[in-house]
Amino acid sequence: MKKFILLCTIFLSGYFFIADAQVILSIEINTGSDDLRGGNDNVNLIVLMKSGAQVRFNNLNLSSRLADNTTYKSTQILTSGKVADISGFRLEATLGGGMGGDNWNLNHLTIYGIANNVPTKMIDVGGNPLFRFTGDQKVKDFMYTPATPSTSTSTSTTASTPSAPAVMTKFNPGVHGFKFVNQFKNIFVSGIDWFTGGLCGGMSYAALDYYKSGKKIPQQPYMPAEGMPLQSYLYDRQVNSITANVDRWAEFGATNLLGARNREFFNWGLQNGSGQLGRLMSYIDRGEPVVLGLSSCGDGCGGDHQVVAIGYQLGRYKGDLGYYADDLTIFVCDPNLPGKTVKMRPNFSQGYFYYPEESSDKRWRTYFVDTKYTPKTPPVIQDNPNEIIVTFLTGNDDLRGGNDNVNFVIMGIVMPGNRQATDIRFNNVNNGKRWINGSMQTISRPLPDYILFNMLNTFTIETTFGGGTGGDNWNMNAVVISARINGRVKELYRKEGNPVVRFTGDFQSYRIQFQPISK
Repeated sequence: MKKFILLCTIFLSGYFFIADAQVILSIEINTGSDDLRGGNDNVNLIVLMKSGAQVRFNNLNLSSRLADNTTYKSTQILTSGKVADISGFRLEATLGGGMGGDNWNLNHLTIYGIANNVPTKMIDVGGNPLFRFTGDQKVKDFMYTPATPSTSTSTSTTASTPSAPAVMTKFNPGVHGFKFVNQFKNIFVSGIDWFTGGLCGGMSYAALDYYKSGKKIPQQPYMPAEGMPLQSYLYDRQVNSITANVDRWAEFGATNLLGARNREFFNWGLQNGSGQLGRLMSYIDRGEPVVLGLSSCGDGCGGDHQVVAIGYQLGRYKGDLGYYADDLTIFVCDPNLPGKTVKMRPNFSQGYFYYPEESSDKRWRTYFVDTKYTPKTPPVIQDNPNEIIVTFLTGNDDLRGGNDNVNFVIMGIVMPGNRQATDIRFNNVNNGKRWINGSMQTISRPLPDYILFNMLNTFTIETTFGGGTGGDNWNMNAVVISARINGRVKELYRKEGNPVVRFTGDFQSYRIQFQPISK
């Protein structure tokens, strides 16, 4: 009955003949407790096609006022395309903003697509308000998710839509990925304090370098400090990963004003053949893991990011932007989640990719396959069976580096057969590098074979500050000391503060002592 009434209403509105190739859009808009003024303050409808094309219907309200708590109906004709070709709709208000500008509360939106006299409910959403349009918030997208085919017909049962198995490479994040979390804070331009966060691209490139070269990836569970060989290699590979793909990153930002291409970009990640999904599958089907660039979807989402794709599973999805797109799973090695095989999936209705098993901010608009990666020979980082490991957290006053450096001393070590205690000194553990505010740096140094855990209970942290006018000061907000003896790691000491100690030209030495732990 509802379908009959709807069709009669459209017929009586003057649409006596509609070609089979056309789609009638029946739109119903419910205004809440703040009206749409009309005049220059109107609402446009943009139809978002799966191809990335957009079809505009400007000034739906014909410059008339949509009063509080009223319903407005409009009928438009889409002259090309089918209902199945539509991915969503965008409402765009032409509100001017500023003093005296209009605001509008949209409380409910219903859109039917009618083809060959068959109506399809495409959008039916409500709220109080559903969305408040203002001079600063003028655009809202509503995505169309087709109903899954009825399981009552023999041509659309789950049994007749087989689920494809996962296709995986031999890359195992627990074996071939780094063991530490990507928490790097990098000096980009030191003179003007221009910093960057993370080395996800460098870690992804380097992980592939080790994998493809057959070399064992460094096993250390801590980030290498600034200037250490591994850190320098990761930073260089980060730069490689960005510069090789600067055109792709630029396209996501410079050509997507006000999110006009959001759906197009999202669809790239779902399209087989020449789409990004097709490129991803071609690598994985050859047994090759490949780096993905993940493009942020804005506020509340993850920032731009890079990961290694190691597998995929289509499920019932065919790669055609049709049914079951949410079945798609891409398996990745994420530098922020070491040792895990992470699942990334699309949210078709909202138009983003996300990690369903991780925190809600792990979301991105789309991804691209990095076809420009070229392998390099990675450095061999020796695993030390015996080493001292010290993590320093810098507070709100940095360590300058250059001539202003840090020494670490192990005090009172008695060698076998020798009653006289001696110190083991490690000078300039920061390698002359600057440790910036808020950065965490972990250094490791080898220990002699005779060292036991119970010999390690007294340490000194020294600085080489000159003092006087222009001299350096350094706030150390935390220090953690651990040791690896015969391959076994124990934490020996931990202290945090704000700061734990402030080193100056007059205070250059901090002594740490505690009861020895057992062997």
